Amino acid sequence: PPPPAAAARWEPPEWAVAPQAPVSLDLVRGGTKMQSLQLSRKRAYVFGRSRERADFAVPDESVSRAHAAIVHGSPADGGRDGGDGDDSEAPLHLIDLGSTKGSFLDTGAGWERLSPHKPTRVPCGAKIKLGDCDTVLVRPSPSSPPSSLPPTAYNLPSSTVTA
Repeated sequence: PPPPAAAARWEPPEWAVAPQAPVSLDLVRGGTKMQSLQLSRKRAYVFGRSRERADFAVPDESVSRAHAAIVHGSPADGGRDGGDGDDSEAPLHLIDLGSTKGSFLDTGAGWERLSPHKPTRVPCGAKIKLGDCDTVLVRPSPSSPPSSLPPTAYNLPSSTVTA
């Protein structure tokens, strides 16, 4: 029989849609914005340690090979909706892909570990943390202009994210 599908690339859910407006996440380390990641070209993006299984590789031992996905759209059965009203088109959701060390979201009330495989809405201003990695992703507010830095390589001291 063929090997288990665990090594296959994760596929976005049917409800995922391509965004109609620019979407980005800021890569922040120690309170300093290092880079903006542009997330406007596809329905979903996977973050993880494996370059083969992730759109953005995060070489940190606490990050799983395919750790979490950022998905554009709204699930039919309803991901947790913060009701923030800040999305002009499709809302943004974070899905933990069954990672070992967890995916965390901070919407202002502290870090909350997400349940695996459950879409959770990411409102503007929210922070995302993968495992124990000290680099976080922040969804900027609509008034923050997107960065013009290239989305290919992010040279950070100990947690490098690459596209």
